[in-house]
Amino acid sequence: MLARALLFILIGVAPASAAIDAENPPAPDRASKEEVGEPAVGFPQRPNFSPTVPTDRRRNTAIGYVGGFGTPVGIAGLEGVHRIGSMFELSAGYGIGLVAAGSEPHAGFWHVVQWAVMPRLRLGNDHSAFTMGAGASGGNYGAFPLCFDDPCSNTYPVSYFVWSNFEIGGEYWASGGFALRYFVGYAHGWCTSSSCVSAAENLPYFGWGFGYAF
Repeated sequence: MLARALLFILIGVAPASAAIDAENPPAPDRASKEEVGEPAVGFPQRPNFSPTVPTDRRRNTAIGYVGGFGTPVGIAGLEGVHRIGSMFELSAGYGIGLVAAGSEPHAGFWHVVQWAVMPRLRLGNDHSAFTMGAGASGGNYGAFPLCFDDPCSNTYPVSYFVWSNFEIGGEYWASGGFALRYFVGYAHGWCTSSSCVSAAENLPYFGWGFGYAF
């Protein structure tokens, strides 16, 4: 009788334990997921953005002041330079001719202005280069008198001359935009006026310039 009672008790307990196991299944094995390479569940990671290093941008154009003795733009003027590729550049400018300015007491703009255009070859890099150029310029020109009288006469004749210019020099454009140029050259002139004054037609010259490149 006792054995039969125990059998009935075991038969009733077995379904109940199976139901409890079904309601509370065992937790999955996390180690097995890590072994197969599955990502663990957690907070999202911050993307890794590497800092960018600013690069030095290429500057192709510069505008600045030019001064010197006998330069294509005169005693002082303004010049613009534009680079064409890495080996060539084109410059153009205008200024005040010293001889023309001294030929009249109150000379006007068109009497004293000189213009100049010159393509140049560049041998170097974006910052510094050796330059060689050949170009043309023009303006009123004459024989600058050496005056030993007191007072001196401020009037003397001038004629319009066109010049061919040949020069060598160097230039430096800094990363911040500062531009520097220095040069020496030789000019040969032709009088194009109807009546021409007697003046030197072959002149050496030298000069410098500085400005901003962008």
